[in-house]
Amino acid sequence: MLSVYIADDSLMLRSKLQDALEENDAVSVVGTSGDAGQAITEIRKLDPQVVIIDIRMPGGGGLPVLQDLKEQNPDRIAIILTSFPYPQYRETYLAAGADFIFDKTKDIPILINLVFDLAFKNDGTGDSRVN
Repeated sequence: MLSVYIADDSLMLRSKLQDALEENDAVSVVGTSGDAGQAITEIRKLDPQVVIIDIRMPGGGGLPVLQDLKEQNPDRIAIILTSFPYPQYRETYLAAGADFIFDKTKDIPILINLVFDLAFKNDGTGDSRVN
């Protein structure tokens, strides 16, 4: 089972993403939060395999969350989901270790399919990353 954590300030988005992801029996959303500080604490405790992070949220934004999770476990998959898909954000987050970056306004179905692909590839036979 692929464990996923969602950090986004929109309760509605967190709920919809969780519902969509958990339609696949191979995916478990182990936690969610709308605050960067809470996300850091819970990600450290829950140790999910995949973390979905919003760029802008209370408590410091998504960059500290990304930096902390990559410092704790560089192999953890970090997916950035944002309404601000500007090149400067993309460059900053990729440089900090983001594995994927998606636009909230149009890429949610792609993100969900990616997580399902990761769950399928996470069968214990090797690297779960999608190339």
